[in-house]
This record gives sequence, structure tokens and C-alpha cells, in this order.
Amino acid sequence: LDDFMRKTVPLDIVGGTSFDRYKKQSIEETYNMMISDGALVPYAGYAKKLMLQATGEARECYVSTKFDRLIVVIGQNIYAVDDDLGNSLIGSLESASGPVFISENEADQLAFVDGSSTLYLYTYTTGSSSFEKIDLAQGDPSHKLGVVSAGYITFQDTYFIIPDTLTNKWYISANNNGKLWSALDSAALQTKPDVMVAVVAFDRQLFVMGKKVSEIWHDVGNPLFPYQRSNSLAIDYGCLSASTIATGFGMIVWLAANAKSGATIIYSDGGPPKTISTDGIDFKLDKLNDSTDSSGFLFQEDAHIFYQVTFKSDNFTLVYDFNEQKFYSLTDERMNYHIAKRVAFFDNKHYFVSYRDAGLYELSTDYSTYKYVIGGTTLGEEIPRIRITKRYGTPTSSWFKVNSLNLTLEQGNSKVPQKVGLSIARNGGMSFGNVLMKDLFPLGKRTNKLVFWLLGASNDMVFQIQFWGKTRFVVLNGVMEVEQ
Repeated sequence: LDDFMRKTVPLDIVGGTSFDRYKKQSIEETYNMMISDGALVPYAGYAKKLMLQATGEARECYVSTKFDRLIVVIGQNIYAVDDDLGNSLIGSLESASGPVFISENEADQLAFVDGSSTLYLYTYTTGSSSFEKIDLAQGDPSHKLGVVSAGYITFQDTYFIIPDTLTNKWYISANNNGKLWSALDSAALQTKPDVMVAVVAFDRQLFVMGKKVSEIWHDVGNPLFPYQRSNSLAIDYGCLSASTIATGFGMIVWLAANAKSGATIIYSDGGPPKTISTDGIDFKLDKLNDSTDSSGFLFQEDAHIFYQVTFKSDNFTLVYDFNEQKFYSLTDERMNYHIAKRVAFFDNKHYFVSYRDAGLYELSTDYSTYKYVIGGTTLGEEIPRIRITKRYGTPTSSWFKVNSLNLTLEQGNSKVPQKVGLSIARNGGMSFGNVLMKDLFPLGKRTNKLVFWLLGASNDMVFQIQFWGKTRFVVLNGVMEVEQ
């Protein structure tokens, strides 16, 4: 064969998840891996650290800075967890399932709402504590609040602030006093006819969020009511699920929609919102069966800032890496949605409550498996780490033959077996063929080249590469030798 008919072609092993509308366009996807310094490396694993009770829905976790405790809600019960993972029951809610939102003020009060007309207050002080229930439907006897469904609660400028998710109204408490509320201390979402979803403190701004529109308010110190709406910026997106709202690192992120479009993921740094979803991901979000059954959180690991969002009813999880501006797909060990529900940073660790059980888990790249057993030496469950490449074809759709596929990756660094599997789709990514499996070199044999030979001919190929093992993988881009 003449040399000009043989060429070397790069293969994009290092990449994210961008699946387009249709498989023929692209089914590019990366499972449980991320990009770091030009290489594909493992996304964080997790390990169970504490079982708070035998059964019950894990609902929320929150860090109280003043109390110096991790607050965890499991079923009806509220626990305070210290840095040694010692824990105590501090109160109980009337509900046992559904979202719970938590905030605290400067008067040692922790406030909890669960979508009812009740505000739960836990007051922690040196030597004493109390747990009380405040009826928001009643409020000050002289003017009832009438709040039936208290949603996402926040704190700003000495006020607890809550929305009534059955109306367009939101309310502020008395200064540093979650026991005192007045119907006079309220405002309404004004831009469009809508109902409230959340009120979120973000730096010096207050994001007032409905289902289809959001407004920004500021505390201007008016004596009758301190907040005033900003007329310079209205956000033509509301929020589909308050549990997807996350703040930190100079931004607020949420699952959004407006009156003329379906679900999308957006963020704001205080100004007009920016969309981070791709066309393909928005197309997938548009097909959600239940966008409200979702939760999200922001966290930072290994200098990367991630927003992780799970759609439980639709059985998938996405994570967005703000550093790389890439999405990745996350799963559990059975390729279902990732189990992390809500995360909190406490004692220099990321802890989360899960969809799986009533346990408290640590999320970290120090873990290369999913570990469900507390303590012991068990390595945990193997994490499915998969890369599906972009479609490879010639500009004229002519046939080509792949003589070899060369992967450059770390080998000889693991005490336990590692394998790499390759399968190929020759029909636009509709289905993959048999898996060709190769063992990586054992500990100490550090050859970094892995070659798959004689991969056949087609006019269209998509490569699926699976990385199996209970330790790390470090993978660079690949190269194919192609005849055409």
C-alpha cells in the first residue's frame, strides 16, 4: 500500500459530555472522569462515614459556622454532627420527606422550613438550647401572615427571609429574631404574574425567584420596608427546583426556565445570567419527565469548581466543571444516577447526604471507589469510568481501515489489577460491538503505551473505552493509524 494512503489521526480521548440532539451528530460522553491539566483523570469517589439512623430519607445537610456543627436532616429528625462525627438529636420536623431548607442568624438561631406553614427554630447558646415551632400562617396576632408553604429560606442583613411558594409574596423576620414575623414586612414578585420559588441572598443582592422570572432586590434601609427592587436588571428566567439552587465562588447557579422555553442550567455572578448548557444538554433537559425531582450543589475539589445536578426520576446526573467549561456524566456503580443529594463543606471535608440511605458520606478524589462500609479495609465498589469519543469519519464518507489505536496512559502504578476495554460502533453510535479487553501492566512496569490492533473497516466509527479498576487512571489523548 502506498504511503500516501496511510496516515496518523488523533483521537480525542480527553473530552467531556456534549451529546448532541441525535446520535448521528455525536454521542460524545465521559462517565465519572474529568479533565485535569490536559489528561482524563478520575472524578471524586466517596466513602460512607456515619449512619445516623437505620431508615429514613436523607433530606439536607448544612454547616452552621457559629455553632460549629454539621446539621443533617434525616426523615423527621435533625442531627448536629461535630468534627469527630459525634452526633446528637436536636429536634424533629412534622414531615418525613421532601426538601428541607436551613439558614441561621446572628442570634444563635437555626431556622428550618419544609414546605409547610411551620418554621422550626433551634436556638443554641452556651449551656442551654431550645427547639420551637413558629406558625407562619398565624404570625403576629394583629395581622396574620397566611404563609401556607414556606420555601427556600435565606438570611441577609439581620433578617430571615422566606417565600410563600403558593403566592407571589415573600417575608422578612424581625431583626435577628425568627420568632417574630409580620404581614406588613413583606413584598411581592412584580415583573410578571408568577408564584414564588425561592429568595436567595447573594453578596449584597437578594435574588427573588419565581417559576418563570426572577428579580434582584437590595436592602436600601427604608424604615417601612428595607428592600427595594432593582429596575435596572430583570432576569427572564425563573427556577424549576429550589433544591438545585447553589451559591458560592462568586456565583449563583440553578435549573431555570422561562415562559417560552424549557429547562436549562444558568448562573449569574450578580449581573445578567449566563447559560452553561449546550444545545444537546438542553435538548435532553427538555425531555425531562419531572424537572422538579432534582437537586444540585456547588463544591471545589482539586482547585476545580463543580456544579453537580441530579434528576432522580429521570435517572441521570450531570456535573459542570467551571475550570474546563465541560460537562461530565456521573453514575453510581450500577450506571444509575449519582447518589449525592446535597453537600456541605465541614472540617475541611466535603460531606453529603444521599439518595441511597440515611448515611453521611465523604466526597473526595482521595477515594477511587464507592465505599458503603464504614471503616475496615474493604476497597469498595468499582466505579464505571467510560469515555465515548466523537464520531470519526472522512469528509466524503469513504471507507477507511484502522490498523491500530494507541492510547497513552499511566501504567505500573497500581497494586490491584486494572483493565481497559474497547468497543466500536459502526452505525453512528446506535450500538457497540464486542469489548476487546486488555490488562494494564502490574506495579513497577511503567510502559505508558497501550495498543489495540486491526480494528477493521467502516465509513463511520465511534470508540467506547472503559477503564476498570479500583485505583486511579491517568489517560492522555490517543492516536490511530488509518488507511483510506
